[in-house]
Amino acid sequence: MTPEISVVIPAYNAGKYIAECIASVLEQQCLNIEVIVVDDCSTDNTRDVVEKFDASIVKYLCLDKNFGGPSKPRNVGLKQAKGKYLVMLDADDILVNNSISKRVEILKNNNAIAFVFCDGTRFSELGGDYRNSFLSQHSHFQTLIKDNFQENMVVLDPQRTYRTLAKGDFILPSGMVVRKSTYDHVGIYDESVTNGQDLDMSLRIISQFPIVYLSMIGFKQRVHEDSISTKGHKLIENKILLLKKNLNRSNDKLANNEFKRKVSENFASLGYYHRSLFNLSQAKQYYYQSLKFKLSAVALRGVLLSMLNEKLYKKLYTLFKSINVAKS
Repeated sequence: MTPEISVVIPAYNAGKYIAECIASVLEQQCLNIEVIVVDDCSTDNTRDVVEKFDASIVKYLCLDKNFGGPSKPRNVGLKQAKGKYLVMLDADDILVNNSISKRVEILKNNNAIAFVFCDGTRFSELGGDYRNSFLSQHSHFQTLIKDNFQENMVVLDPQRTYRTLAKGDFILPSGMVVRKSTYDHVGIYDESVTNGQDLDMSLRIISQFPIVYLSMIGFKQRVHEDSISTKGHKLIENKILLLKKNLNRSNDKLANNEFKRKVSENFASLGYYHRSLFNLSQAKQYYYQSLKFKLSAVALRGVLLSMLNEKLYKKLYTLFKSINVAKS
């Protein structure tokens, strides 16, 4: 029997928690489902854990070489998927019971809808559950859906949603169920970067199709020190690349202003990072790039500080650091 739903799980050194992730999929009230785990060349026991499950339902694939992010594994899984509806589930996340079928039902009843997404909670292995849900902390999203509910769901206006996403991503892949045919129109995940591709994909879809928000907690996102999302400055250049890509593609002036602001902020962050390492020449170049996209006091101050003599800058840095320590 051809599966109706395909759950693609990109994995890298996920042996500690992927069994819980897969089990949460198999506990869904979906009789016709397949799970495709695409391993980004893990060095732990990920393969052994996955292969303990029924191979007729849970399929294990391994890339030839490490890619370093979920884009390539997701694309491999996408090409292998047989279902009409897809879930891109992170290997460290857990689905809430019956959350897939509720979103699939909406897609079945609304052929124009590209995907349905929901809210989720976050939890830490060290500190337990976070107090608030993921989307409750996004003020721009709350404004977007205000007064638009119909039976716990909102068909989101594409233009307003696009502009809101430009201000900040609020759609997590584990919360989405996507009609597979959507990818035939918008293409696969961008493999030129190792992060930020989720926002890029959402923007590409929303620029062509309406989407639905279903008001429910559908997944739990695990937060831990191994998460890709916690690697900091090394990922900023990828963010800039994808923001500039959407800036060049969009004709929406309001959205483009947000893209420019975020590109500027990310260049300034790179400038600060290099300045903290006393790479003043490199820092200055990043601050200049920041100012090309948006004038800001932060970038102007960064340029001026980066123009100082290195010895003088180090003396000032040490002085201000000692003053701050004394104040504390």
